[in-house]
Amino acid sequence: MFGPSESYPAVLGVTPPRRNNASMETKGFELSLGWRDKVGELFYSFTGYLSDNLSRVTEYQNKTKTLSTYYEGQTIGEIWGYRIDNLFQSEEEIAAGPDQSFIGTKWTPGDVLYRDLNGDGKINNGRQTVDDHGDYDVLGNNTPRYSYGADLVLNWKNFDLSMLWQGIGKRQYWLGGNFLFGDFGNYNQITIFEEHLDYWRPDNTDAYFPKPYMTELKLKNVQLADRWIQQASYLRLKNLQLGYTFQGSWLDKFALSGARIYLTGENLLTFTDMIKTFDPEILVGSYGSGKSYPIATTYSMGIKLNLK
Repeated sequence: MFGPSESYPAVLGVTPPRRNNASMETKGFELSLGWRDKVGELFYSFTGYLSDNLSRVTEYQNKTKTLSTYYEGQTIGEIWGYRIDNLFQSEEEIAAGPDQSFIGTKWTPGDVLYRDLNGDGKINNGRQTVDDHGDYDVLGNNTPRYSYGADLVLNWKNFDLSMLWQGIGKRQYWLGGNFLFGDFGNYNQITIFEEHLDYWRPDNTDAYFPKPYMTELKLKNVQLADRWIQQASYLRLKNLQLGYTFQGSWLDKFALSGARIYLTGENLLTFTDMIKTFDPEILVGSYGSGKSYPIATTYSMGIKLNLK
């Protein structure tokens, strides 16, 4: 893989080109299993798919192992961020908590209490290196793991049924933005859905989201942290089709050798633990997290006629 070039004197006058001086190793597998059989008048077939891969950097010119770029031993897709203990519930908790001035000021009940991982009484990200990352930690990995699917076909007499399932078995994802927090960024980016109403207030102290702000003070509560990491695994019924094939001499009257009618549905069911403001299959759009046209559930009906 390409990596940074060696350092050159400024008199060179240009940015040194990247060089093929780094390496990355990817290991994985692909598995498919199929079965076809017939029981009486019932014919059935099943095909299952499973694949997985993970990449690690084995060589890269980053002697300090800064987290802002690749480093040797890094697993591709790592998500670094803070860990959150809870939301502050009182001024006493704020006074007893760690110094969070590195992230923000004016902490009040309903704000985020970050976890002091290194026990120094202060919340920060150290030098942002592998050896000194302060209270930063690996929160997960956004690489899609264990991609799987299943294709099932049934035929009984004149009826036929087929379905296709697809899913990802394991994935964490940091999304951020207004589709996650609702009140985020500029005023014209505020988006309030039902899920965003579970925010801290005196009558809802066990809320998921912190108290909302209409100023830049909101930024201290929406840092990349484990509380906001979404479990992006899912299982989706991508396609379901039910059909019936007509047979009989009556087809001759219409100069037909066969006819079939069918009903099809796409993206009918989705099982996921993600917040419902996102689609686990299209997490990021051109303008940010969740800002893409959603995958639609569609229904269609058709008739196929075979002429003699």
